[in-house]
Formats: sequence, structure tokens, C-alpha cells
Amino acid sequence: MLTAMDFAIGRVVDFLKFTGKYEDTVIIFTSDNGGTAQFGASNRPLRGEKDTLWEGGTKTTTIIHAPQFIKTNGVRPLLFHVVDWHATLLGIGGMQIQAYGDGINQWDYIVSGTPRVKRFQFIYNIDDHGSAIRDGDFKLIYGNTDRRIRGQERKVRLYRVSGI
Repeated sequence: MLTAMDFAIGRVVDFLKFTGKYEDTVIIFTSDNGGTAQFGASNRPLRGEKDTLWEGGTKTTTIIHAPQFIKTNGVRPLLFHVVDWHATLLGIGGMQIQAYGDGINQWDYIVSGTPRVKRFQFIYNIDDHGSAIRDGDFKLIYGNTDRRIRGQERKVRLYRVSGI
């Protein structure tokens, strides 16, 4: 799979360079969940995997290549929810949105490391089997932590995110 992705992405990059569009292109690699242990993935040191409410099931890495915009390499430890992509992608294009949904334009933070608006909270799930909300360094989990487990567990857990 990695070899096939590397080859395909290489073809796209070669084409962008050939057409002179490479420097003006933003390339984003991301995921919507942690890896699945069933297929050999490990999310260590985080607890959990895909389909769980633990950090290992919800926290992912994103790699952004944007030579025209991002001048320094580095890690941006921002709290970024999937709903932020809409506003952020519009921000990349120079468009502004008027309070559309829950998304926050995080492009300035990605580029400079200085947030214009910083996200402190977001909801992970609102499902019958389990849900979670994060506020700063704390995560409140209600119900089952694993969506593959059926049933109505009514347990409430409060964690410091660095501990899960």
C-alpha cells in the first residue's frame, strides 16, 4: 500500500512540477481516526484504536506541504477537528466565511504557528452507545468507549488527555 501511494503521489508531484504549479500547490495528508489493531496498527503511546473514544482512536497526524505558504518546518500542536477543514480550505483560497457551522479557519496557525482563533473544545461523538467532549486538556466520555461494543453502558469518565 505504501509503495503504491508513494508511486501515485510521486506522479502527481512530477506533473505539478512539470506544469509549474508545484510551488503554488498545497498538499495535505491526513486521517479521520487512529489505526486499527486488527490490521497491525499501533497508536502507542496513545490508548485505543479506530472506533474508540480514546486518544488512540481519535488523534491523528496531518502532514502539509505548501512551499509558497509555509516557510519553516515544524510541529503545530493544535486542536483541530475534522469540521475545521471546510473553513481552513476556504482560508487557503483566501476566502472568508461567515459563521458557517462549527469549523474554525486554522490556516494562519498552520502557516505561522500563531493562532488567530484557537480551538479549545470539540465533540467527538454523539451516539447512543457513547459520546465524548473535550475541553482544553480534559475529555469527558459517556457510555461505551468502543463503538463495536453494543449495549447501553452508562458510565461517565473524566480524563486529562495526556493520560489517555
